[in-house]
Amino acid sequence: MEAVGAPVPNADMGKLSTTGAAWAPLGTALTEAVQSVIAQVRRPDPSLPDATAFYSKLTSLSGPGEALSTDAVELGSLTEQFALATYGMRAGIAEEIYPAAADVQMSVTVNIQVTKVTGAAGVAISKNGYQATSASFWS
Repeated sequence: MEAVGAPVPNADMGKLSTTGAAWAPLGTALTEAVQSVIAQVRRPDPSLPDATAFYSKLTSLSGPGEALSTDAVELGSLTEQFALATYGMRAGIAEEIYPAAADVQMSVTVNIQVTKVTGAAGVAISKNGYQATSASFWS
């Protein structure tokens, strides 16, 4: 398609597939990691203010961790949608360009000439600018 001057989408389909597939496991791993850390920490004795503050801070990671996980899964979905749209766009471009290129390549020109002087008619058929066959008909 570059040969006819049409811009080609530069999305690497292999990398898009790999990236799209990697986001969901990353989101799952984030959720599991945050939940695992929080599950291992016991609520401290309220008489220990430093431990209570640490526990509160640690358990507050649950919300941001879940948000990151959700965003990762959404990015995976969006990446896959982009890959499908790019694939569809490329297929659409090919569907339009390749038949048109074939038409141009296989074009046949027919010239019919009639002269008043001789009363003859001639037919010249050429393919891609090269004369393939010619015939003359006398009236």
